[in-house]
Amino acid sequence: MLKFWKVECPICGSVTRYSDTKGLDRGCEHFDRFVKSENLVLFIDGLGEEIPVALEDIADSCYEFECPLCHELVEGCFSSRKGHYSVETKCKHFLSMYKDPSDKVIVEFQDDMGEIHPMDVSAI
Repeated sequence: MLKFWKVECPICGSVTRYSDTKGLDRGCEHFDRFVKSENLVLFIDGLGEEIPVALEDIADSCYEFECPLCHELVEGCFSSRKGHYSVETKCKHFLSMYKDPSDKVIVEFQDDMGEIHPMDVSAI
């Protein structure tokens, strides 16, 4: 399981990805840096001015993991600004993704017999 941030540039709409294990995959020249201590993302506009944006206003918290049944890759992201999640996958077993009351990310898969299997994403 890989946890990462997807940040959409407010200037051009390109997506930058960041994870502790894979580092930074800069999506455009506007992205400058994360300021983790302040939960900010800094962008540089066309005039060279720094634009600070709150991380929670533009970032999706994402998880990349394999289906335990067919091993297809699943990328699921929670959006605080949109209030829902999005998923990219070809997996036919994936049903849903949600956060439980303790803020753990739970994913549900349905096997070929119709049984539903909820799993903590960190265990995959």
